[in-house]
Amino acid sequence: MTKRLSKRQLMVLPAYSWRVALQRLRKNAVEVVILDVKMPGMDGIETLREIKEDSVFARLEGRDQVFVCERLKGLGYLTIHTRQLDMIMSDQASAQNYWSKIRKDLRSIITSSL
Repeated sequence: MTKRLSKRQLMVLPAYSWRVALQRLRKNAVEVVILDVKMPGMDGIETLREIKEDSVFARLEGRDQVFVCERLKGLGYLTIHTRQLDMIMSDQASAQNYWSKIRKDLRSIITSSL
């Protein structure tokens, strides 16, 4: 199957186990998945269930699930705290202190994910 699809200039990512298949799907955006119903370890139906559950997580430029989750933590933090910052914008000193806290916390979130 790999040879036939490759001859038609389709990008093929063969995986001979469900684990390898899931790893490749986490790192590559694909349009079609072809599974064998009878595979060692986990059959094709169970693998499809795993793929569906795993696909709930978005992929950014081929990044894996951990990368996306870490970035979402930073985004969630920023969303919550900028709303709070909006409430105190009239007090320049408080706003400046709060911005310092936000920058410090975001640095911590970003460096913990590296």
